[in-house]
Amino acid sequence: MKEIDTNLHWETNTQTNIGLDMGFFNHTLNVTVDYFLRDAKNLLLYRNMRPSTGHGRIYTNAGHIKNRGLEFTVSYNKRINDWAFGATFTGSSLKNEVVSVGDPIYSTDADTGDDWDNHSVTMEGYAVGSYYGYVTDGIFRDQPTIDALNSAAKAKGFDVYQVNATAPGDFKYVDTNGDGHIDGDDKVVLGNGFPKLNYSLNLTASYKNFDAMIYMYGVAGMDINSYASMKMTNLFKTAGGIQNTLEEYINGAWTTSNPDASMPRMTVVDRNSNKRASDYYVKNGNFLKLANIQIGYTLPKSVLSPIRMESARVYFSIENLACFSSYNKYGDPEVGNSNVLYTGFDGGRYPYPRTYMLGVNFQF
Repeated sequence: MKEIDTNLHWETNTQTNIGLDMGFFNHTLNVTVDYFLRDAKNLLLYRNMRPSTGHGRIYTNAGHIKNRGLEFTVSYNKRINDWAFGATFTGSSLKNEVVSVGDPIYSTDADTGDDWDNHSVTMEGYAVGSYYGYVTDGIFRDQPTIDALNSAAKAKGFDVYQVNATAPGDFKYVDTNGDGHIDGDDKVVLGNGFPKLNYSLNLTASYKNFDAMIYMYGVAGMDINSYASMKMTNLFKTAGGIQNTLEEYINGAWTTSNPDASMPRMTVVDRNSNKRASDYYVKNGNFLKLANIQIGYTLPKSVLSPIRMESARVYFSIENLACFSSYNKYGDPEVGNSNVLYTGFDGGRYPYPRTYMLGVNFQF
């Protein structure tokens, strides 16, 4: 049963900024740096109550989250006769930390399943929506290794180390709590979806009536909790047979003839739950995108004056030209979700289209 605190009040947000603006060479080169600290207190959330109260949870002011980071811009503009050049580089970093939230808040997603429920957690000392799952320790290469771990588990009162059906080629999971058996208590925080750096670069150039622009952006220090990669590197039954998988998995999965493989064995049954959320499916999400390239020509005034036109520019542009990332084989690395608990989570989706555009801008 849910209760609402009768003393609810507004959430409190405070922000501290320290900035620095600098100009060099008669403002040909400009640098702006801003450090910020945002403190969000008294956040509204549900907290569990003691059973003796007769209530399950109460909606109250109990959360406290800190965000701190650095934002900067470096711009350079230069004109040489009929030529003009410009470059603007921007970047930002963000450190997110939960100071107080009470009991951990888990994300659940009925649309995934496959042992991916509670694939993220919000708990004190970590970022909001941190990745949550098992830690892998390679792949079992032979049956004697499995038997030895099962024997050790029985000595501690458990039937097996992982599950009865664990076989060579299955993932070996780390017993993080040291009790001799793998279960839900061995799940730990595996990272988060906040990149260490977001950046962009805008380059411009012009010569007389011609102009050109290149805009690119990307992230560095980014990890993706990739449900999409799990779906592409395992076998699933479908109405038409077996779901398509990456050729990399088909050729690189563990077999008796390929015992040193880094990918688990191919199986539809998967009794060991190799598909479960783990650090194996936390992938490098760094990327650089060529977002827009544009070339234009502005018609001279002498051509426009007879027809009483103020200005006219013809241009050609390409959007989403290329994406450089090791994650491309699983999908677009630019993941995002309106739910902060799913920050950095990739459930699979259609990639962004590439767009070609020819246009005219004119003004009378």
